[in-house]
Amino acid sequence: MSIIAKIEADAAKVKAAILKGVAEVDGIVLPEAEKYEPFVAALMNAVVPGSGNVAQVAENSLVALAKVLDAGGEAAEASLSNLGFDTALIADAKGLIPALKAASKA
Repeated sequence: MSIIAKIEADAAKVKAAILKGVAEVDGIVLPEAEKYEPFVAALMNAVVPGSGNVAQVAENSLVALAKVLDAGGEAAEASLSNLGFDTALIADAKGLIPALKAASKA
């Protein structure tokens, strides 16, 4: 794993931990925690320049992938696998589907 990939992975973990902490401490739900995202991105960029943007792109990509998998089911999963998508990435995106559905109802 390259140093850039490690930084990107760590940045995503930092963002997720901060947002989770904000949600737990304030007793708010995910849609409310999203208003803190600009602050979290700025904090991440202060620690590792550019990491806030990388984390946002990664998050947006996973959400889009989860929506494709939810809409397309097994056929979409097979097509993505045939295109060379990593099976672990597909599984991670599928794991987001319940949380995305719950957040959209909140």
